[in-house]
Amino acid sequence: MSNAFNSVEWRDVICALQEDEVSEYLILSIQDFLNNRKIVENNLEIDYNYGKGVPQGSCLGPILWLVIADRLLRAMDKYKNCVVTMFADDILIMASASASYRFTNLLEAPIREIEMWANRFNLKINPDKSKYMVFPFHRKITHFPRLKICNRNIKNVKELKYLGLLFDERLTWMIHLGYIKDRVSALQHKIRRLSRATWGASCTVLKEIYLRAVEKFVLYGSPIWYSENVKLRNKLLQIQRISLLNICKTYKTVSTDALHILSGCPPIHLVARNERLLFDLYVKHGQITIGDSNINYEEVSHFVNIEPPWRVFSFPWEYGNPDVCSVVKIFTDGSKLNNKV
Repeated sequence: MSNAFNSVEWRDVICALQEDEVSEYLILSIQDFLNNRKIVENNLEIDYNYGKGVPQGSCLGPILWLVIADRLLRAMDKYKNCVVTMFADDILIMASASASYRFTNLLEAPIREIEMWANRFNLKINPDKSKYMVFPFHRKITHFPRLKICNRNIKNVKELKYLGLLFDERLTWMIHLGYIKDRVSALQHKIRRLSRATWGASCTVLKEIYLRAVEKFVLYGSPIWYSENVKLRNKLLQIQRISLLNICKTYKTVSTDALHILSGCPPIHLVARNERLLFDLYVKHGQITIGDSNINYEEVSHFVNIEPPWRVFSFPWEYGNPDVCSVVKIFTDGSKLNNKV
């Protein structure tokens, strides 16, 4: 979508809330929240009242956009051969077929549905940013679909970036890791200005930067793209090696295994594998294998007890009733802990 958040008209939001039978007092509150907004520029003598655009930066702004976006998701439920999802103003359509030529007819109706939804709410679709990719899992593609949106051809691409991940046709993820490697190299080049072999930030500081920032950046989406592929593992180690050389302040000829020992950082492909296992266990509720043991979600679910924010109670510094049980005192520095506490 093109400038979607600033194009939503307030009257459409109010009508959508009324269709969903939202309480009248909430609708009046939202109307008052949106009412009487101006663009004022004293130097240019501008005093303009406007009536569109969700207030960005507010807690309510994203919800008002979702009220409009939800209309599209409801309309797409009737297309059983497609899966439609949205993240903010990005729309993703996923479809599968036994032959590539069938995608043209399969996706024609869902794309028209998106155009109708955009016209209804006076939103603009950006054909230049609209792209599609075919994943040929079994054989080479000989016929590419001809898809159009707003009477413009949708461009076919070999790689597609979505939510920070670079997808390639074969899902090897090597293009994504190559992009990550370039970003990490640029970041480490800036860090070298702060530290060298004999001066600057200490190894402890550099390791903290790596663990809290660089490693998290590299492992973004690892439950999706990680596999036991040798090429993928070697690529991850190449990326990690760039940071470990700075942490240990050694020569470039030092082996990667030695860098892991000197820095105390485990190989990053093992960290990525653990992230994948935890995702499969706690999010997918599937079975994972560690060594010779199989672990099911039911066996560990009783350890997971996350209370929603509205049910969390504050923990006082002195907890308990002296008349009923012992008083538990908490000291943040741990200096007064003993066996009785």
